[in-house]
Amino acid sequence: MKRLGRGSVNEKVRNDGQVSIPKWFDNKSVVLTSYVHGKHPLDTYKRRSKNGKNYVFINRPSIVKNYNLYMGGIDFLESRYKLLQNLLSDKKVDHSSYIALYRFCKFD
Repeated sequence: MKRLGRGSVNEKVRNDGQVSIPKWFDNKSVVLTSYVHGKHPLDTYKRRSKNGKNYVFINRPSIVKNYNLYMGGIDFLESRYKLLQNLLSDKKVDHSSYIALYRFCKFD
């Protein structure tokens, strides 16, 4: 895929058509799996060229677009969960602080 250049996409679909596994090449190859999204529709995306001076437009599959759109919230939730775990393992936090932080993480 590297010889085809940035934005090249190769997709494998399970025999029953339920699972899509697109492989997309940007700077490195990225492989994702989805029951909902596949490579179509292709979207054009503005990226810096390798020399860093110009912008180039490359193709981006819909699964990558949706991954980038929705993963920010999950990463944020994981970071808060790890913060909570670190505070609990420290044994210096009293029970009321734990309850307040839990409510903050749950309802924020």
